[in-house]
Amino acid sequence: MNNVRLSVGSNSASIWWVNGKEVIDIYGDRHMIVDDGVSRRLTLKKGSNVVRCAVINAPGLSDFCARFLDSEDKPLKGFTVKLGDSEIKTTEPKG
Repeated sequence: MNNVRLSVGSNSASIWWVNGKEVIDIYGDRHMIVDDGVSRRLTLKKGSNVVRCAVINAPGLSDFCARFLDSEDKPLKGFTVKLGDSEIKTTEPKG
C-alpha cells in the first residue's frame, strides 16, 4: 500500500514507529486528540507491518489512538490488525 499515513493522538508525549522507523513524535502534556500527529507518506509492505508506540505519561490514565489514512486522507480499510491473540479485520464499506 503506497502513500498511506499513520495518524495518531495521545495524552502526553508519544513516539511512533512503523517497521522499525520513527515516523511521528508528539511532545508535551496534552489531551488526546484524533489526528494530532500525522506521518509523512509511507509504503506498507505486503504481509505483516509492525506499528509500535511509546506513550510517556504522568500519573493517571493513559490513552492513545491510531489509524492509517489513504492517499486521499480517508481511513484505510481492508487490512487485519493483530494484538497478541486478538485479531480485528477492517473491511471495505458496502455499496
